[in-house]
Amino acid sequence: MFLVRPDMVLVAQRVTLRLREKQMTPVPMEWRAAHTKEERKESMRFAHCCLLGVLVLGGGTALGGNGRIFFMPAGEDPSNSTPGENFVVTVDPETTLTMVAYIENVGVLIEQTSISGLCSYASSSGGGDMQFAFEGVRIDTTRPDYLLAFGSGFPALDFGQCLDDVACNVGQDCPGNSTCVDNLCTLVRPRAGIVSFGGPVFVTTPRYIGELDYEIPADASGEYKFIPACLEIGGECLQIGTGIEAGALPIAADGLTIRLPDPPAPDPVIVHEDGLEGQTRPFSGYIDPRSERNSDLTDAGVSSAQVRFNTPVFGSPDGFALTTFNFFVTQSDGNSAPDVTGLTDIDGDATHYEVVLDRPITPQVWTTIRVVAFNADGTRIADNGNQGPGVNEVDRIDIGFLPCDVDQSGSCSPIDLFRFRQLINNPGQEPDQGTRGDVLDMDRNDMVSPVDLFRFRQLINGVPPATIPWSGQSIGSRP
Repeated sequence: MFLVRPDMVLVAQRVTLRLREKQMTPVPMEWRAAHTKEERKESMRFAHCCLLGVLVLGGGTALGGNGRIFFMPAGEDPSNSTPGENFVVTVDPETTLTMVAYIENVGVLIEQTSISGLCSYASSSGGGDMQFAFEGVRIDTTRPDYLLAFGSGFPALDFGQCLDDVACNVGQDCPGNSTCVDNLCTLVRPRAGIVSFGGPVFVTTPRYIGELDYEIPADASGEYKFIPACLEIGGECLQIGTGIEAGALPIAADGLTIRLPDPPAPDPVIVHEDGLEGQTRPFSGYIDPRSERNSDLTDAGVSSAQVRFNTPVFGSPDGFALTTFNFFVTQSDGNSAPDVTGLTDIDGDATHYEVVLDRPITPQVWTTIRVVAFNADGTRIADNGNQGPGVNEVDRIDIGFLPCDVDQSGSCSPIDLFRFRQLINNPGQEPDQGTRGDVLDMDRNDMVSPVDLFRFRQLINGVPPATIPWSGQSIGSRP
């Protein structure tokens, strides 16, 4: 709501003071005395997202109590604006939005209108700050719906501070691009102003006042809200009451809700990293060098994998959840591969899954786990087939199994014993990919200890639980 006093002209922009000082009377001291500096500062905190204030002066009264100012994008029909609601518009980053101010249902003998862009920015719910475009204020006096058809208007521009409602200490981070000034997050930005002079008018249907440009930053996302909620008096932004006081004319103010479209989902791919915790694990190309049998002579080996995607993925273009049926397992020797019997969304965000197999992978062959998945836009993950050794395909991982192959060379030789000793004697040293346990935990008990060196020797020599002497054994090329 906005205060209107027939006996005073309130100045919206300091830069316009000299231009208008002959037409204006000062703000009465008794009014200013009733609003302490602290009250003015407190009310300013309320207006973090305030954009424009309006002041209509004259001898009129609101028509039926429905007087209001509202804002719409250029090109929109003002009759489509609903009183009491923000107009909703969708825009793209790195564009300029022209917002047009209108006024309607305000009474007779209006002689001057002053609009000020108080806080010429607003922070979105998920991106950068929007701000007033320098020299982006205009009045098209040729429009047939111009408020003062026979009058004149001019834009004004000033710099001023707009306080956030967030308390801070010097050096503390503040929202958006604001900085900490006098223990309040503060922005110093350009502020737009429009001042119109002319003869008496009678405002019932929406009438045009002026327009302002606002720049949408490249990093914009989420939603912006522009809600006119304050009026600048003497360089400070004051909250406007909703009641009628001392002849004040209440005028409602409806702003804009500006939404940024969701960016398109990236093409889905498996994120191939180093096979560490939280990543695709084991990494594609990993050769498991650990024991093929447990102490009780049951089969051992990799029986699950964690697959990380770059974006949420689903089991169908319609967004159905990923299931075990979206995974396909093959072996490089052409024999029957393990089946996928379990699937867990580890982080609950459809980007990180644990794939459980019905048995450990087969020694001395490569096992490939492939997925058919879709992103949120229904785009299918690319299937480029096996692209040869050393290539990490976007839709699959290749896992090998060769006991004793600690150096990941594809064969078991004395060099593996040297590499094993090198790693186990230097606890701070990590393998090039994966964890120390991935290449040193020979007995698969989730600990690296001297017992693992003993088990390594068993594997080399074929001593049970090893099934054969693995020295000199190899695995074929990675698919």
